[in-house]
Amino acid sequence: MVLSAELIDGTGQVVAGSRREQVIGREVALDLSRELSDTRLSPGKSATLMYRVKVESAGMRARVAVVVEPDAFYAAFFETLLRQGAGRGEAQIREALEAARRSPFSVFERVLPLT
Repeated sequence: MVLSAELIDGTGQVVAGSRREQVIGREVALDLSRELSDTRLSPGKSATLMYRVKVESAGMRARVAVVVEPDAFYAAFFETLLRQGAGRGEAQIREALEAARRSPFSVFERVLPLT
């Protein structure tokens, strides 16, 4: 899951360099040999994304979002297989990669005016 916030200018464009994000999840090495990080939440716990950026002009808004990426591990795994050479299974790996890339979904998004 990715918590994110970014500035949106008066024309609706994302302000370059304004995006901040926090990943909540468990990351393991692609060969499953070790855990790289674990930021999952215990039951009843919550996460807060602190967002502090300088707003340099009027009319700016902040877009905040929560996106779930259920197949992030598999997407990275399949990309690595393809880079290393998937051999005769390449077509199936590409198909699986495309399915993994389609799996993210938004559970929350809101654009907030800044005053």
